[in-house]
Amino acid sequence: MVPRRTRYGLLAVFLGLGLFGFSLGMDPYDNETVFEAGLELLEPGQSEAYFKLRDAHVTWKFWLQDMGIMILLFSLLALALSRFKWGQIVSPSHRWMFFVLAAVLPLLSAGGFVFDLGQGLQRQEFPYWADSIGIPLQGVPLILAASAGWSVAHVACVGAGRSVPMTVANVRKMNRWFLFLAFVGFVMVLPTVPFGQYWYGIPMALWVYFYLSLGLSRLPTP
Repeated sequence: MVPRRTRYGLLAVFLGLGLFGFSLGMDPYDNETVFEAGLELLEPGQSEAYFKLRDAHVTWKFWLQDMGIMILLFSLLALALSRFKWGQIVSPSHRWMFFVLAAVLPLLSAGGFVFDLGQGLQRQEFPYWADSIGIPLQGVPLILAASAGWSVAHVACVGAGRSVPMTVANVRKMNRWFLFLAFVGFVMVLPTVPFGQYWYGIPMALWVYFYLSLGLSRLPTP
């Protein structure tokens, strides 16, 4: 029989799928003809007028789509990390898993930034006369290098490779540095939730998991 907490996780998965599926049947603008006509009246440089025009006509499509994907991904992530015991999230059981996380997290962080820019362009979140996304994309190698250096420096602190439940009692015994990093990461996840920004929220949630796992790996063997 499927445990009750696992059922809640699976219900969240179906909720995410439902929101995403519902958003696919919506139009991005309440009246695209009027929106396009308004765009033709704008001159390059009228960014404030552009944003007001878009806000006046954009529907809930993109928000519902993003929220659906965020709920789906967070639910699947929680189920996977808890080994489908929902609520009993555990740290990696082998040391090599820590090194995989350390390698993947910088890619996810930089990839989320690139995805945000590309999606914003596709969704017309900024006017065509705005600066090219090539300018912010130039910062991607720096983001990748900095986050890679950060993850490598911290994965060097990994202790024993064994699964430790992420209970309040265990977390309170952790090294204060990893506890602080996890808290900062959690605070950074919160603003992404109301906007469905899974491309930032999921990587940051995994960073939190990484910090907590490192701290738990250094606890004395019971």
